[in-house]
Amino acid sequence: MSFYYPVLLQIFVILGTILVLSLMVGEYIGRVLQRLPTNLDFILDPLSDRIYPRIGVHSHQDQKWHDYFRAAIVLNLVGIIWVIALQRVQYYMPMNPQGFTAVPWLQAINTSISFATNADWQTYTPETSISPFVQMMGLTVQNFISAITGLTIAIALMRSFKTNQQIIYDRKHPNYEELTRYHAKHFGNFWVDAIRLTLWVFLPLCLLYGLIFIGLGVPQTFKILTAYTSLEGQAGNLITGPIASQEAIKILGTNGGGYFGANSAHPFENPSNITNFLQMVGMFVISAGLIDVFGRKINDRRHSFTLLLSLLFLLFMTLILGVLAVKFFPYGQNGLENRFGVFGSAFYSLLTTSSGCGANNTDLSALNPGIQCLLFFKMALGSIDFGGVGFGFYQLMVYVLLTVFLAGLMVGRTPEYLGKKIESQEIKYIVLIILIQPFLILSFTALSCLYGGLGNEPHMLSKILYTFISTVTHNGSSLGSFDAVSTPFFLNMTSAAMFISRYIIMYGILAIAGSFSVKLKAHKTNGTFPVHGLLFACLLIGVILITSGLVYFPVFCLTCITEVLS
Repeated sequence: MSFYYPVLLQIFVILGTILVLSLMVGEYIGRVLQRLPTNLDFILDPLSDRIYPRIGVHSHQDQKWHDYFRAAIVLNLVGIIWVIALQRVQYYMPMNPQGFTAVPWLQAINTSISFATNADWQTYTPETSISPFVQMMGLTVQNFISAITGLTIAIALMRSFKTNQQIIYDRKHPNYEELTRYHAKHFGNFWVDAIRLTLWVFLPLCLLYGLIFIGLGVPQTFKILTAYTSLEGQAGNLITGPIASQEAIKILGTNGGGYFGANSAHPFENPSNITNFLQMVGMFVISAGLIDVFGRKINDRRHSFTLLLSLLFLLFMTLILGVLAVKFFPYGQNGLENRFGVFGSAFYSLLTTSSGCGANNTDLSALNPGIQCLLFFKMALGSIDFGGVGFGFYQLMVYVLLTVFLAGLMVGRTPEYLGKKIESQEIKYIVLIILIQPFLILSFTALSCLYGGLGNEPHMLSKILYTFISTVTHNGSSLGSFDAVSTPFFLNMTSAAMFISRYIIMYGILAIAGSFSVKLKAHKTNGTFPVHGLLFACLLIGVILITSGLVYFPVFCLTCITEVLS
């Protein structure tokens, strides 16, 4: 049993730190969204007041849900075009001492869509193909935009459940039409949300994390090449650059795209066990904090605490299964990063998959089949235990609504969540959101097996399946490299998978939010299904596991499960 004690201590320290920091960050984000006083107001209020009129936005001007979606799409499309343009003209840009030429069109499009959708899927080695200027002004900026987009969509969904007026849910009520028109207009403003979240949340947190990383040995410099002479007398150049700033948003924004091809296995990105711990915890700080923000916004902290503990339980079980996989599958672990060891690599990989970040501190193909099987399963759940910034929250809310809907059907009454009736319109979008990811993953995997020319043995099929699970769920990690990912076929397929999945789900979420925002709350009765406590937590976890497990189990039998058994 002595084998388990230090490992269990690591797990409890990681989860406990995530819980404490998430509550602190959640309280701060809640104050920012409610425009309560913060210590940064004296600097940021005048700055934001200057920004709003320059982009034609009034700070108290609200939008309807489709206007909110249109604004998010405009920002993302501008970002995609900007990153494509930078990659194509990088030869003429500064900070390019290696003289990198234009990135090929398909790869430039793929990279731009990847960073815009928070997947950060990389089919290239950054330090040998992308200049530091493009990394800083293109990819790092896009890391902010993608994280902010996800966060604003989550905030908009939260707002839709907060309607102050509580009347009997009756469309014949004399004030019904007037009140629904009022709440349809008061949906929030994407540009105001994006600016406030950028100035008050992401920039301060990234500045803090970046300074900590610099203090712990992560380079942050504009001197790209540094000459050195090795102990053997060989001369060369070390590649450095503005790494700490990219690492901060890569982790806090759950982006995952590394400055180097080795990602967080590279000593310049992740030099020590302390930075490794900070990265593991940082992936969850904002995503977990959002759940506390939700509880504060709906004035029901018991519900948010139930959700938080449910996801921490799923995360705990993931790490426990990881420990058992390492214990009982000791083979297949050659090539792991020696600085962190087997458990350090396994925990990091499982946490980054759960958070939707996609960063790696080791080669995933070096992990044993048991850990790899867990990685498949975690991404198949949509990285539901906290997941990416914003994206993880609204994925979770889809399963919460589905759970409440099924519970309502079982007791024979119209399902109701936080006083809002769940009706056919919301269920259609919920089904669309739940099915779009497995449809894209399974269909694109099948097409790749038929027309990709890669063969269909279990391990190659595992790599193809992992590729599309990773891109569709916005994770971005890869199960070992294979040359086909940079072919036109795979570049087009993965670009389409990332784009379709991201923006269809965003549309569905905002449509649900728009529908709920115009509904008036019904009075709570004895028949209202409670959304806190052990019963709700068990139902929610069961719905998550069964819904995803039934969809992916057959293809897992052909891939990762076959490899484990063999």
